[in-house]
Amino acid sequence: MVFTTFWAIFLIDRELVYPAHLDKIIPVWMNHVMHTSILITVVELFCTKHLYPRRV
Repeated sequence: MVFTTFWAIFLIDRELVYPAHLDKIIPVWMNHVMHTSILITVVELFCTKHLYPRRV
């Protein structure tokens, strides 16, 4: 949800989600990493087989 919403609004109007004056505080590359890592984490969660120990 965060990934899709952020990038959809970012592509339509960048100022709504990430105003240009914030580039001085948080670099553009870090903004991209923060919002893209969420997608990578979710994909990894669904693609990795998790084996949990049996309860005794």
